[in-house]
Amino acid sequence: MPDINSHDPVEPHSDLDALAQSRARYRALFEAIDDGFCIIEFIDGPHGPLSDYVHIEANTGYERHTGIPGIIGMRLREIAPNEADGWLELYGSVLETGQPIRFEREFVAAGRHIEVAAARVEPASLRQVSVLFRDITARKRAEAALRASESLARENIERVQLALAAGAIIGTWLWDLPSDRFTVDEAFARSFGLDPALGRDGLSLAQVVETVHPEDRGGLAAAIDEAIKRGGAYAHQYRTRRADGNYYWLEANGRVDHGPDGTPLRFPGVLIDVEERRAAEAERIRVNEMLRNLNETLEQRVAAQTAELMAGRRRCGSHRRWKRSVSSPAASPMTSTISWQASPDRST
Repeated sequence: MPDINSHDPVEPHSDLDALAQSRARYRALFEAIDDGFCIIEFIDGPHGPLSDYVHIEANTGYERHTGIPGIIGMRLREIAPNEADGWLELYGSVLETGQPIRFEREFVAAGRHIEVAAARVEPASLRQVSVLFRDITARKRAEAALRASESLARENIERVQLALAAGAIIGTWLWDLPSDRFTVDEAFARSFGLDPALGRDGLSLAQVVETVHPEDRGGLAAAIDEAIKRGGAYAHQYRTRRADGNYYWLEANGRVDHGPDGTPLRFPGVLIDVEERRAAEAERIRVNEMLRNLNETLEQRVAAQTAELMAGRRRCGSHRRWKRSVSSPAASPMTSTISWQASPDRST
């Protein structure tokens, strides 16, 4: 007869151990997520039903991606009161419809941009939403910098096109410094009296400077060497011989780009026609010199006339003294005769 008191051994803590193991695995997976993760639960508040939510779970990635520590137990309206309505509208729609959403948004209170994926935790009666997110601030800044750079590039292109259309810029070049290879546009080639086909295929610096005026080559070489050594902006004026055999003044404006190790890599730039500007400057100098010479001549003439006038005054003074001596009663006949002879222009 079987022993009614006998039974299979039962381990009272086995279910609890299994639950603990399950929670441990869940937590390990929870923390293994590199992104930030949290579960929020909607609550009623002073602003009405479901007008706030509280963070009931979060991984360590939450603080890493938002910079906000100890988030569990914190309510939205105490973290970001000025942004609360916007976040509630987004996550509230997930809770209401059950439709997951993905979006990017600036989290102003955290000073970061985040990329978010949110889904409802079932059943809906829990009033919970899971939120997976990552910090994309660096990406947003890079995108903004790229947009600004592209905008600046477009503006620079427009400026160059306008300058080319107006005739201010007459050519462009790109010098690959490691290979000493010049590529230039057709206008540059014409300005240097070169074959445009060579400009497209690539030239050496020696080929480019062949048409530079001999008197300007030394200064040009020194300016180029200095710009390559220090990097940055470059500007220099010199004369080049064109197809008609005449020399014309140009101004080269460019920039030397160095690599991270300081190696000179690229030297792009533009040519500006300054022939008229130089002619106008020469004319200004000529006119100023002419005016200076004229002023000197006038000063000399004024000085000469002043001296002549002063001499005339002195002669007049001497003449009056002679007249007084002639009209004086005490004058002797001999004195009168002398006075008369001293004034031969006197009327008789």
